[in-house]
Amino acid sequence: MPRVEAARRIGAQIEKGKELLSRKIGDETELEDARHAMYDWTDYNEELLKRIVDTDELVKGYRPIGIYGGPTGPISVGEKVKEFYSDVDCRVRGLHSILNRLDLIPEAPELKQASPQQQASQPRAIGKRVFIVHGHDEAAKESVARLLEKLNLDPIILHEQPNRSRTVIEKFEDYSDVGFAVVLLTPDDVGAANEEVDNLKPRARQNVLFELGFFIKRVCALHKGNVEILSDFSGVLWTALDEEGAWRLKLGKEIRAAGLDVDLNRL
Repeated sequence: MPRVEAARRIGAQIEKGKELLSRKIGDETELEDARHAMYDWTDYNEELLKRIVDTDELVKGYRPIGIYGGPTGPISVGEKVKEFYSDVDCRVRGLHSILNRLDLIPEAPELKQASPQQQASQPRAIGKRVFIVHGHDEAAKESVARLLEKLNLDPIILHEQPNRSRTVIEKFEDYSDVGFAVVLLTPDDVGAANEEVDNLKPRARQNVLFELGFFIKRVCALHKGNVEILSDFSGVLWTALDEEGAWRLKLGKEIRAAGLDVDLNRL
C-alpha cells in the first residue's frame, strides 16, 4: 500500500479507537456492546496492517499482550470497564507508534504517489466511494460503514478525513465527489413549529438534512424510529433502519441500481 494511503487509513482507525474510548459504559450490556465494537475495530486493524506491508511484523507489534488478563476470581463491572478502556488505549497507542514509523518502511517504487499538489489537481476515482451522512448515532454509522466495506466499497466519513486548514463546507465539497451517498436520519434533535412548541418531534441533525438535499439524486436515506420527515422530501421513498437487518439488502440494491459494481452475495 502506498505510504500516503497507509497513513490516511491508520489515522482513520485511530479516530475510531478514540470514539471507543469516549463510550459511556454503565452496565454489563453496554460493556458487551462496546466489546463487540472493539472486536470489529481490532479485526479491521489487523487486516489493514497485513495489507500495508508484505509481512506480519506490524500486526505482531500491534497486538497487546495479556488482553483481559486480570484476576481469575469475580471482578466488578467497573474493573471490567477499566480493562476495556486500557485495552483500547493500548491498541490506539500501538497504531500511533506504527504511524510514526511509516517513513522508515521502504516503499515499493511502483507504489510511490505524486506529490500532494499533483494529487489535488487530479480527479479522484468515484466508482467505489460512498459518502456517509450521519448524526450522533455512532452504532448506525458503523453498521453502514462495515456493510459498505463488505461490498468492497470505500466509505467516506467526513470527520475522518484530514482538515488541511479548510472550512467545513470546503472540506465537504472536496469529498462529495462520490458515486453514491447514504444518509442516516436518526432522532438526534427535537423541534416543532412555533404554534406547536408543546409538541416536540424527533428530528435529524440540521447538517444531515442539508447534505441530504445535496446528494438527493444519488442517495439512499435510512431513517430510524419515528423521526420527522421534511415536507419537501415527502415524496421520497425511505428505508427503515430496522433491527432485523432488512435494510442491508435494500441498501445494496439501491447502490447497484445507481450503477456501482457490487456483489450482493457478499452481504
